[in-house]
Amino acid sequence: MPEMYASPSPLPQELPRGAELVIAARCAPLSCRSFAARYARGRPVVLCCPRHEEDALLSARIAHALRELRPSGLRVVRMWLSCCGIPELLERIQTEEGAAVPSVISTLSRGGRERGEGFPPPPLSGPFRPRDTPASFPEVSCQDTEPSSG
Repeated sequence: MPEMYASPSPLPQELPRGAELVIAARCAPLSCRSFAARYARGRPVVLCCPRHEEDALLSARIAHALRELRPSGLRVVRMWLSCCGIPELLERIQTEEGAAVPSVISTLSRGGRERGEGFPPPPLSGPFRPRDTPASFPEVSCQDTEPSSG
């Protein structure tokens, strides 16, 4: 492993400590035009892709952010794709670090629509069928909505 990955550098001091930390799929801001206003405003953001990034490096980067920023909570913004394993990765990191930070998972469709908090990912096999959504999880357009106040 190259020397530069052995010890992550300190995070910038202007990042808010103790605030909610957003851990989002790298493709989430591209699919959702209002990503910055809806999820990132005033919060530090870690963009990642468990499918395309080396697991050890990604885990080290997220663990480093958790240690340095000491977030009050986590907002995971994942994509509704079976390859988006951010919640599982985060659970493993928190177990290894001995951290128990409350988290909320928001799931975005490929078209940038929010499917609801805690919406499960699609099955690992079979075709992508966006209409297979329970009525209890109505799609909310992520294009023109303001962040929720709750």
